[in-house]
Amino acid sequence: MKLPFDLGVKLFFRLLIPGFFLTLGLLPLLFNLWDYAGWSITTEYTLILSVILMGWLIVSLDLPIYMVFEGRRGWPRSLRSLFLSLERRRLKKIISKQEKYQKTDRPKYLEATVEKRKFPINKEGQYEALLPTRLGNSITAYESYPDSRYGMDSIFYWYRIWLALDKDLKEEIDNRAALADSAVYTSFALFVSSLFWLTYAILSVSQVTTIKYLPRPAISWSVFLFFLISGYLIYRMSVIIHNQFGEVFKSVFDIHGKDVDVSQVVNEVSIITHNPSLLNSSRREQLKTAWRYLHNYRVKCPLCGEIIAPSEVSSHNATSHKAAALPVSNASTNAVPLTPSAVSQPSASADLTDEKISTKEDIG
Repeated sequence: MKLPFDLGVKLFFRLLIPGFFLTLGLLPLLFNLWDYAGWSITTEYTLILSVILMGWLIVSLDLPIYMVFEGRRGWPRSLRSLFLSLERRRLKKIISKQEKYQKTDRPKYLEATVEKRKFPINKEGQYEALLPTRLGNSITAYESYPDSRYGMDSIFYWYRIWLALDKDLKEEIDNRAALADSAVYTSFALFVSSLFWLTYAILSVSQVTTIKYLPRPAISWSVFLFFLISGYLIYRMSVIIHNQFGEVFKSVFDIHGKDVDVSQVVNEVSIITHNPSLLNSSRREQLKTAWRYLHNYRVKCPLCGEIIAPSEVSSHNATSHKAAALPVSNASTNAVPLTPSAVSQPSASADLTDEKISTKEDIG
């Protein structure tokens, strides 16, 4: 979950550390590029310039990086199926362990329970592995929490809650988010750098002479293995950090979700759909109604449940519900204005994480 960051520790975690490790993979290539271009740039300036540019590039690629690491995009079908089956097998072992020690070993039972909660829950209340990676299932688990518990779309309502939080709490949450992002970005940088050093090793063995700053084969192979292993270890660390951040994320909805006031939006939708009973519906239904209207500009027909655009309500009723006559609500006279805790516009940083955190593409 990305939030705005300033020139401080969060910049160091999100930009400089990943940029540094990606630069280590590019150094031989950059030195040769300077020679070919006839530029005289010192090693110090090369490092500074590359670290900043590569760090900025990684932050800009936040969405595709997370989608690959979560297993949502960029995976060959056969590889995705293999790792998905491994994740399902891991969940099955955790459930078996929980059942085995439920009455005989309390600590092991609780440990299995904690591990099981790192998987998302389906509509039937059963845990399941939806994605082929630990990180993907962990993030999906805590991002789906607000919807399953309160009917709140996590991405849509996160920014509305975020704007109402005090400055100190925002800073604390953002520090945790920066650490989680840094682990994923650094793992990505290490994996990419390992590919560069693998290329250098192959070129060295092939005795390519056109590249002046090509490292020796032994060095290239050693650095390749170091980056590859380090990238995996940092990835596993990122899963742990995201699990910790996930508890903070869920707690924000538990404590501050009740402060979101959608009464004005619900009142508007009740007028559009000629459905005054919507004003007395459950909070879960009202939250869904507000999300559907503000996020997708859609409303639900109260007679058949079809999702339609507000401009289509009259024609829909005329063609599908000729015999039905719904009373027009005059509830607009009692409209409740939005309070500061019911901000209906996303923050300026919403584009950093909107698609990464939410996988809902339906408009219902």
